Amino acid sequence: MEKGSKLLRGNWVEAKATEGLDPDIEAGCTTSRRVSKQGHDGLLTQDTTAPSEKVSSNAAIYQPLPPPPRSTGQRAHDRKIDLIKQVGKDLYNEIHEDLNRAPQPTDYTTTQGHYQSLHPEYVAIEHSVTKEHNYLTDQPATFWHEQLGGKAMPVVGENIVAATSTPGENY
Repeated sequence: MEKGSKLLRGNWVEAKATEGLDPDIEAGCTTSRRVSKQGHDGLLTQDTTAPSEKVSSNAAIYQPLPPPPRSTGQRAHDRKIDLIKQVGKDLYNEIHEDLNRAPQPTDYTTTQGHYQSLHPEYVAIEHSVTKEHNYLTDQPATFWHEQLGGKAMPVVGENIVAATSTPGENY
């Protein structure tokens, strides 16, 4: 037998009404797990072996609402949709042409060849190399490099004196 819930003081009417439907419920209990999940046997039908219905009463009578009536005719609706598509297509083409247009020629340039073509009297001066530089090994001249004279920067709070013992050794 399944264990059921205790009979509640105000629930005696239901217990008395369904007493004969479920003989497997203990005396003094109102329901069992099976009754809570599946309901009382024979409450809706006398055939206890009949399968339960899959459709609820609400789902059986529910009818979806019909679509609202049209505020415009079919021809006006189609013309409106065609106009929206045409305007969208025109706008797309306009933006596409604007974004993909050829760049306009500029009236200035910064190349040496163009400058010399405008000013043929200007002669470019080639400077001689005074010192060879290697960017992989040369150090830049920075403020801290000059202040420290190439030495490593000391760490704040670090003492040069070596400790003879550690804090844990004295305890």
